[in-house]
Amino acid sequence: MEQNNNTSRPYSSTLSTFLDHVKQYLATIPPVTRFALYTPIVVCIFDRIVFPLLSLQVNISSFISLNAVSFQVYRLVLYPFATNSFIQLFIIDIWLLPELYKLERKQGSLRFLWILLVLFTIIPGIVYSLVMASITAGKLNTHMPFVWDCRGMAGWVVGLVFWSYLEDDGQDQQDRMIAGAIRMPKKMWPVFVFIFFIFLVQDASVFLNISAAIVGFLYAKGKLGFLVPSEDKFIDYESKSWLQFFTRSHNFVSIDSAGNSYLPIFMPANANTPIVPSSTNSNSNNTHSQFPGQGVRLGSG
Repeated sequence: MEQNNNTSRPYSSTLSTFLDHVKQYLATIPPVTRFALYTPIVVCIFDRIVFPLLSLQVNISSFISLNAVSFQVYRLVLYPFATNSFIQLFIIDIWLLPELYKLERKQGSLRFLWILLVLFTIIPGIVYSLVMASITAGKLNTHMPFVWDCRGMAGWVVGLVFWSYLEDDGQDQQDRMIAGAIRMPKKMWPVFVFIFFIFLVQDASVFLNISAAIVGFLYAKGKLGFLVPSEDKFIDYESKSWLQFFTRSHNFVSIDSAGNSYLPIFMPANANTPIVPSSTNSNSNNTHSQFPGQGVRLGSG
């Protein structure tokens, strides 16, 4: 009995450490990433669990997915939050969360929200709708049923990966590892993601992913910068009172503080080792630099 208890202790300790690690990551997630992570989960819970248990013939994803139902404009903004299954949502979140976190920290929350909505949601949605509408018009003459429907955030993953890795192409990036065994050159990573989400992810739209990849490529090369307001404009927007609900949200990244795109490093709390803010060193340096007296060399006494 004692041996079983001793054996279970490492597992419980590992689980506790893992849960603490997850909690720390979730506590540092900025608002846009947090909204993009939680909203599809809530939608999927209602569609797959709550509504069926209540015997309600309601499906939120059907109301917000991108299709030709009266061509509602709101679908061009909301279709990424529609989901097909928990499995698809889990796969996409694994790929999407690091990109969202990195880019929001680097760009600032407000600017990243604009880029995400305009460049990687609305524009690919319009391109997809036009392509599918033209295909549908051709099928009408042959009396063949053709229904198109697009949902999910696969386009975000493809577009953001193309943008991020092409924009940082000149920097010293490490090669990526697939399953910890297969080394992938950094320049091939966007191509691998594109192929993965076209051929291996169920119900991923080929046309949407292609348009998102093209948008990411063009924006990384500076061809779509005219669609994004200037940095001064975003700073002005951040001071608006009608945006305070967003700019004062937890972990909001302002334009001035943007640039730190690294995920937090987990350090377990220890009662014997108090956590010292990182600004202590800089404050102490500033204090010494402002001291008007004469320096004293150690050991010269």
